[in-house]
Amino acid sequence: MNRKKNTGVFNTKTLALGFVLIALFVSIQQYSQGPKSFGIDVNTYTHYNNYIIFKNSFTHLINNQDLYNQYPKEYWDYYKYSPTFALFMAPFSLLFVLPGLFLWNLLNVLVLFIGIWKLSLNSNLKIYILGFIVIAAITSLQNSQSNIFITGLLILSFVFFEEGKNLWAALLIAITVYIKLFGFLAFALLMFYPKRVQSIVYSFLWLIFLGLLPLLIVSPGHLLLMYKSWLSLLLQDHTVSMGMSAMGVLNSLFHIDIQKNSVVFIGMLLFSSSFLKKKAYKDIQFRYLILSSILIWVVIFNHKAESPTYILAVAGIAVWFFTQKTNSINLVLLIFTFIFTELSSTDIFPLFIKKEIFMPYTIKALPCVLIWSKITYDILFYKKLEDVKPSTVV
Repeated sequence: MNRKKNTGVFNTKTLALGFVLIALFVSIQQYSQGPKSFGIDVNTYTHYNNYIIFKNSFTHLINNQDLYNQYPKEYWDYYKYSPTFALFMAPFSLLFVLPGLFLWNLLNVLVLFIGIWKLSLNSNLKIYILGFIVIAAITSLQNSQSNIFITGLLILSFVFFEEGKNLWAALLIAITVYIKLFGFLAFALLMFYPKRVQSIVYSFLWLIFLGLLPLLIVSPGHLLLMYKSWLSLLLQDHTVSMGMSAMGVLNSLFHIDIQKNSVVFIGMLLFSSSFLKKKAYKDIQFRYLILSSILIWVVIFNHKAESPTYILAVAGIAVWFFTQKTNSINLVLLIFTFIFTELSSTDIFPLFIKKEIFMPYTIKALPCVLIWSKITYDILFYKKLEDVKPSTVV
C-alpha cells in the first residue's frame, strides 16, 4: 500500500483552511435564515435548532432541570444525548449564538479533517477521501449536529490504535458513546490490536470516568435521575421510527416487515464474523475494511438514522474505496453512493422526486446497505493482498 507522502505544510494548511471556511460559511448561512417551523407546532425555531438544544442542555443541567423534558419555548424536539455531553457544552453556553455556532461547526470539521489526514495513506488518497465526503459534511453542518465530530473521533481512535496509543483510542470511543450510544460498536476495534485486555480495562475506566463527570456540578441523586430519564427516552424513541436504515430499506423497497431488533441482531452477527479472520488482523487493508464497516454499520442499523447522520457512512465508504483494490463493482457502488446518498440531499434533484421517491423508498440508505454487504463479503472471504494497490481513482 502507498504510505504517507508529505505534500508540504502549505498544502495541508490550505486544505484545513478550506474546511474552516466551509464551517464559517454554513454557520453564517444558517444564522442568517429566518424562522423555521416544524410540523404542526405553532412555535417557530431557528435553522440551527440542534445547536440550541446542545447549548441550552448545559443550562438545564446546572439548574437541576430534567434534560429530557420538552422545552418548546427554547427549541424543537428533545435533547437525546447524555448528561456528560451536556457538561461538554459548558463553554458554548457562555457564548453569543453566532460565534458559538461557528466554533461548534469548526470543532466538528477540524476533528474530522485531522482524523482523515492522520491516516497512514498517500496524501493524494486522503485528499480524494476529503473531497468525496465534503457534500455529506456540509449537509450535516447545515443541521448543526454532532455527526461530523463523531466521525472524526472514530477515525482518530483507529489512528491511535494503529500507533499503539490504546489509552487515547479508548477515550475517543468512550466520548462518542456519551454523545450517541451507537459509538459502542467501535470498541470492537480493540479486538484487532495487541494488548486487548489492557484496552478493555482502559475502556471501562474511561466510560466510568466520563459517566460520573457531571458530578462536578450536580448531585448523585440528580445524575441518577438523568440517566433513568435518558434511558426512558431512548427506549420510547426506539419504538416509533425506522429511519433511513436497513430496516427502512427492507420495509419500503421490499415490503419485508421484520422487527428492528432482528435486523440489528443479524447485522451484529455478520459484523462479528470478522473476529474469525485472526490471520488477517495484521494486514492494514483488512483493518481499513473493519473501520469502514463500523462507520457504515452505525448508520444503516440505526433506527433513527436521518440525512445528516450519513456523513459517518459516506466517510466509511470513502475510506473503503480508496484503500482497496480498484474494480468495476466498487467504482459503480461509489458512483451510486455519490448520486443517491450525497446528492439526494441537495437541490440538484427536484423537490417532488425527493418527496415521492427518495424519502418514501429510503433511497439514501440503499447504496450504503449494498456497500456494507460488499465489505462484509470481502471481510469473510479476505485473502492477503500483497500485490494489491489501493484505488487511485478520483
